[in-house]
Amino acid sequence: NRIARDMHDGVAQEIVGLGYLVDEIESVSDQPDTRELAATLRAELTRLVSEIRFSIFDLRHQVTDGRLSSPLADYAREMSRASGMHVHLSLEESGPPLPPRAATEVLRVAQEAISNVRKHAHAHNLWVSLASDETRIFLEIQDDGVGNAAPRERHWGLQTMQERAAGVGARLDVTPRPGGGTVITLRSTSAAASERESPHGHHSAVG
Repeated sequence: NRIARDMHDGVAQEIVGLGYLVDEIESVSDQPDTRELAATLRAELTRLVSEIRFSIFDLRHQVTDGRLSSPLADYAREMSRASGMHVHLSLEESGPPLPPRAATEVLRVAQEAISNVRKHAHAHNLWVSLASDETRIFLEIQDDGVGNAAPRERHWGLQTMQERAAGVGARLDVTPRPGGGTVITLRSTSAAASERESPHGHHSAVG
């Protein structure tokens, strides 16, 4: 929350201030090329502010009780509203909740995958599936977009997702989706092998 607040009050506001300066340059210049460049820069600054706000939104989504269904559903639906994609949810959790760290790492993987779809895939549909119990975690993010499953060189987002998955004893796979798009799968054979929290009942959400 502190990082999110600092981003909102710091760099985001500074970029907004630069936008006002660019607007002034465009308004006082009588050079068509300068006005065109200023308009292009203004559009790019607006895009950057939007991306920062999405990053703040990511950071403020937390797992408080070891249950992923609610924050994951909220995040996917917000991305649906922001992008116009139709989101299909299948979320099921049973047995004890995950340890907070494991749950948060899985949520961050899902956020990165969904954010990549929003930014790059030009998809119409997004499928988000989650299943977890005492022995496994299964997360799958599918889209029907342009598809580019092959990792790009120095793709830090993918590398971070792989590191997060490995940190909770899971494997991350990125594959083409039949018919177009990409499938990202996080799968473990032992979900959070240690540090189990006090048990809760079955929890599921389908939407």
